[in-house]
Amino acid sequence: MTEPILTYALIAVNAYVSYLGFTRFGFMNRFQFETGPILGGDYQRMVTSGFLHVDGHHLFFNMIALYMFGQQLELSCGPLAYGLLYLFSLLGGSALSLLMHRHHYDYCAVGASGAVSGLVFAAVFLMPGMGVGLIFLPIFIPGWLFAIIYTGISIWGIKKKWGNIGHDAHLGGAIVGMLGALAIDYKIVLGQWPLFLTILGLFCAFLISYWYNPFGLEETSASSITIGKLKKLTSKAPRTKMANETKVEDSEGKRIREEMDVLLAKITDVGLDGLTPQERERLEVISKKLREED
Repeated sequence: MTEPILTYALIAVNAYVSYLGFTRFGFMNRFQFETGPILGGDYQRMVTSGFLHVDGHHLFFNMIALYMFGQQLELSCGPLAYGLLYLFSLLGGSALSLLMHRHHYDYCAVGASGAVSGLVFAAVFLMPGMGVGLIFLPIFIPGWLFAIIYTGISIWGIKKKWGNIGHDAHLGGAIVGMLGALAIDYKIVLGQWPLFLTILGLFCAFLISYWYNPFGLEETSASSITIGKLKKLTSKAPRTKMANETKVEDSEGKRIREEMDVLLAKITDVGLDGLTPQERERLEVISKKLREED
């Protein structure tokens, strides 16, 4: 095979599914990683979330990394091993995210970063001596050093809740990618046993540390606003009078009512803890506004 067909196909699928998430109302909520629905049996989200992205920039950088590392791996390993590596890295990232956030029913995430991290780590181990560079900058560091730094940053990011980044998915995908490389060609991987044991040791130490001290990731508390109260407030959405004294709902009041209806529908389906952080924040803003109008 002379062309990385599967890599091109994965990029196309990511782009198409992400586009649907950008343009279709409710599509993102239906297929994103969300702890509550997954624990309720909607396991497909652990895969579908890996093909969605927050915006064009998020999609672009993930696809650039997928292209740079994916094409080399596909041509080297073959499409079957490569495809399985991608899938299991994606699932590994989702699985670690689910473990870290199993009590956070409103936690949600999207992105191919877990799968891409797996490809990067597999490439580091299957292609000894390769350098890893920054996009658009001619700066490269040895693959082994990148793997150690990346693992450390991911663990630190999880512990410190650093940025709006799924560090747990990155770490889970990377570890599965490393183990996948071992399954593909154990001789090459074990030829780098100091690096392999270092990464594996850091990951095991992280899991042990998390088991005894889960970094203050406490269970999500339920909102203090009850559904009954929300419905009562919604029924009193802002209204204005026209010249003829006929009450007509203004455009902002209509928008607020519609937005609250969507939130109430989701609360009815999955409960308050099923709302995403953004939805919970918006819920508080709307309810406060409605209380002030009351």
